[in-house]
Amino acid sequence: MFALEGMADARFPFLPDFIIEREREIYTPNEQGLWVPAEDWNRQCVLAHEALFRKVSKFLEEMQEWVERETAAVWGMQESEPAGIVASTVAEMDLIVCRIDQELSRYPDLSYQRNGIYLRFSHRDYHKGTAMAEVARLIGVDVDHTFTIGDSHNDLDMLNPKFAGKLACPGNACDEVKTCVRERGGFVAKSPASRGTVEALKNIFSL
Repeated sequence: MFALEGMADARFPFLPDFIIEREREIYTPNEQGLWVPAEDWNRQCVLAHEALFRKVSKFLEEMQEWVERETAAVWGMQESEPAGIVASTVAEMDLIVCRIDQELSRYPDLSYQRNGIYLRFSHRDYHKGTAMAEVARLIGVDVDHTFTIGDSHNDLDMLNPKFAGKLACPGNACDEVKTCVRERGGFVAKSPASRGTVEALKNIFSL
């Protein structure tokens, strides 16, 4: 998990109670500090994606052929990722996303998660927002007491009042995220990255 690598590099003093991996899978540390899946949620997530990718396999084949013919992007991010794209530039990914968006109405359960030049196809019901809602359910926290902050396209699903009563983004967030947070009454920090997160926490919670 990249999140764990980041915490190790930063010498983070404690483990979080939960980590959401690949924008949809939930893990929690056991008594030995080993990360174990939230079994019910992750099982549902895996089954839903397996069924979805079987259903849309023809579209994915067509999309792969178009990407490899018309762009310099690479199809496939990881061996464990059945359908993902790495573009050569942000502008190229913008072009690819426009092409995908033209087709999505034909596949109501199909969606995607984008982070800069990276994109993975996914089930519309499983994303950071719904995973965060499941974590909140597991620990008994309601929406009004949930805070979320994000900076990229794959954070848009969780930057939603349906899943969190308090929304924010750091100053280095992409324009689409900043617009979303402003329109939904959230806080847009001036500082970037971690400093922006601290700024948002101080502003929202009057720390």
